Amino acid sequence: MKRPHHYKSTIFRYAKKKERVEEMNAEFEVKHAWLSSTNMTLSKIRNTKKKLVELGIAANIDPCIVAISFVYYEKLIIKKAICRENNKLFAVTGLYLAIKFWGAKSHNFKGFLQDAENVFGKTPKEVLQAEFTVYTELMFRLFVDSAHYKPHLQRLESSQIFLDHLFETNKQHRE
Repeated sequence: MKRPHHYKSTIFRYAKKKERVEEMNAEFEVKHAWLSSTNMTLSKIRNTKKKLVELGIAANIDPCIVAISFVYYEKLIIKKAICRENNKLFAVTGLYLAIKFWGAKSHNFKGFLQDAENVFGKTPKEVLQAEFTVYTELMFRLFVDSAHYKPHLQRLESSQIFLDHLFETNKQHRE
């Protein structure tokens, strides 16, 4: 009994993850050559945003506030205020400012700063010292129009890490 011959083919070439990341970073560098002095790569920006989500989950922060912190983070990148050296510090400080401006007044800031140290490795003292610098770089404008943060919020709400957290939270409430 002869089996029919099946051939598998694809129109996409196989590439290792590292090669794909390098290719995306190179493409990002070409599109955003004006950012070359900051030494920021697309993968660095994405990893930082992922850590902001992890911190938001750990500190039980509303996803809307995390989305607003993404807007602050991107504004700082566009202003070239963020570079590799201060990337994590300014990202977590932006989230801290978003919580202060948009969050509940009863938020546990001490707990947040401890979680920030666990996730980002930045001490509470470092975050508090950077607060005014980041606030100044944002030109004292912490109000964000919904048109700017909603795309981030929609992406967050459909992300796997966020969905996993919701599943775990619902599971804990049922038990």
